[in-house]
Amino acid sequence: MTLLFKEKEEIRVKRPAWCSRELWQTLTGLMIEGVLSVNVAFSRAERKVLRKRKQIKPSVWSEKHRVLVKSVLPGLWKNSVTPYSVGIMDAAALPFVREIIVCKSPQTGISEVAHSFIGSRIDLAPGDILYTYPDEKTSNDNAKDRVTPMLQNSVRLRSYLTGYEKDLSSSRINLQHMTIYFGWAGSVSALANKPIRYVISDEIDKPGFGDAKKEASPLDLIDKRLITYRDISKHWKISTPTVKSGNIWQELNHNTDVIFDYHVKCPFCGQLQLMTMKRIKWDGGSKADPKEIKNKKLARYECEHCQELWDDNIRNRAARNGDWIARGTVISIESYLEKFRPANVGFHLPAWNSYFVSLSECAAAFLKGMKTKKKLKDFRNSFEAMPWEEYEVLAKKEDEEVLRCKTKLPPQVVPEAAVALTAGIDLQKTGFPYVVRAWAKDYTSWLIDYHQLGTWKELEDLLFEKVYPVENSDRHMRIWRAGLDTGGGKYKKEISSTEEAYLWLQDYAGFSRTCRVWGCKGSSNPLPTKMKMGSILNKTPSGKPLRMGMRLAILDTDKLKDMFYERMFKAMEKDQGGAYLHKETQLDYARQITAEEKQVNDKGVETWERIRKDNHYLDCECIASIVADWEWPGGGVNLFPNPNQPVKALEKNESHGRDAGSRSRPSWFNRR
Repeated sequence: MTLLFKEKEEIRVKRPAWCSRELWQTLTGLMIEGVLSVNVAFSRAERKVLRKRKQIKPSVWSEKHRVLVKSVLPGLWKNSVTPYSVGIMDAAALPFVREIIVCKSPQTGISEVAHSFIGSRIDLAPGDILYTYPDEKTSNDNAKDRVTPMLQNSVRLRSYLTGYEKDLSSSRINLQHMTIYFGWAGSVSALANKPIRYVISDEIDKPGFGDAKKEASPLDLIDKRLITYRDISKHWKISTPTVKSGNIWQELNHNTDVIFDYHVKCPFCGQLQLMTMKRIKWDGGSKADPKEIKNKKLARYECEHCQELWDDNIRNRAARNGDWIARGTVISIESYLEKFRPANVGFHLPAWNSYFVSLSECAAAFLKGMKTKKKLKDFRNSFEAMPWEEYEVLAKKEDEEVLRCKTKLPPQVVPEAAVALTAGIDLQKTGFPYVVRAWAKDYTSWLIDYHQLGTWKELEDLLFEKVYPVENSDRHMRIWRAGLDTGGGKYKKEISSTEEAYLWLQDYAGFSRTCRVWGCKGSSNPLPTKMKMGSILNKTPSGKPLRMGMRLAILDTDKLKDMFYERMFKAMEKDQGGAYLHKETQLDYARQITAEEKQVNDKGVETWERIRKDNHYLDCECIASIVADWEWPGGGVNLFPNPNQPVKALEKNESHGRDAGSRSRPSWFNRR
């Protein structure tokens, strides 16, 4: 028996065992010339499911079907706006590529590139998708503001929606043939039990993507979700870099088979080249006004081959004709991928390649970075797409580098420009390391004294009796304010160092005729400002009463260390506002100043961590700095009168403790 289908395909069928000969004869009697004609047709839904879609590159698919809504350039996706996106999307779609690592600057559109890739996979190669973000709010916002509009505004993608409102939520989107999940790094449960084919991990250097204390890191947990689709899975890892130990820099340099850099083609000479900051030019050099450079768009890029100057429009033309080149070679991305078939590919993308960032913005950010460490870090991360290398901060410099801050000022001598002295004291089992720093009104400062004291009596003499001569005058100055670190453990059976500090402060903190002493304590969590005042304490940790009550100053030590290192960096450059040293400052001081470095902790947050045991002088410097700061109760040294004001006028303001005069300890002040 032969069945002839409408599509002219023949299937020969023998008489089945269950069919009697009579029935078989009846059936075969209906045949015309031995052929039974049967018309077979698939339903529309069956044809849609069974149809094998023609595979096209994601970059081609995006220009046909991706529609942007929340964009400065709404409408159909155009590869010409972000020409570097073509190589990234098309590389990600290759069957042998498993991971796509993109280290990029903000405003380069890479997150939208990842969305476009996902849109093409929904249409051409479906499989469950997981988007992961640093926190829940970012995850919900992207689900609502990016992914859902992408599905609703594309005719092709809209056809995959179920039509049920409940299938569009901020935690998951159910399509007719697959599911899109949304999670965040801190939600281990959201990442732990779903087999996934495609993953987009965005901003993996942000807090939340750090290693967890009790479980594997979020990135490791995500990788385990891909095991089911091992041979066809894709994992995008995207972020702006922070520090060298951050996730994206580690992934780019240690988890890639190749790194690609985007080379642009000069419209004048036709030469490909890698754009660098040093070829962005503007008039005025380092003295130029960054605001004027940015607002008037005065920066130009100089071609390294023909020296023609490009404005932003010419830069955009150069980028449109550019190509990704494998780092360390002259091989284009297409040739490299075809020849070597790497599984993990990396891309590095600075801001000056982007249509959305002007050359003048890059120049302005660079100029601002010459002024402060914070702005320099922003330039490194957000424009160069490079990690903040801590050797640029003082903590990574050799100890001898610290001593570049030395001046010709003798030890224990106050410079003429100083208006006040402050002291920072660290409480240790072996004694009291301390520093004394002199301050000018503009927060330029000088280390005039540092050492370690052995007893409370010696500490009292330093704070309440010691006077320092002012250079080129017959005046003397006392310490105005001091901070005492009250942290510490038990070093005697009956009392802890903290408790002893509390009791001492009860007697001495209010002595305002010479030096006002404050108890200080480091905050266990970041603060919105550099310090805050704690609640009133009425008893010590062991329960001993504090008859007058007391409040500790709670310090954000990370912020204070950032501030101190920045000031020392200024001192190295002989700049205003620097933290200078006296001429006999030794390596023992420098060694403790460089005893910490900035690291990313288990929560993905940058913190200062000790790399050597002794960091006492660093802690003392932070305390001496904050008690002089404008955030301190009562204001900072910027409120002092001009240092050239006659001495008699200064003597009237005794609460400043500026001039030693002939003050003596009052009779009610009892020594302990």
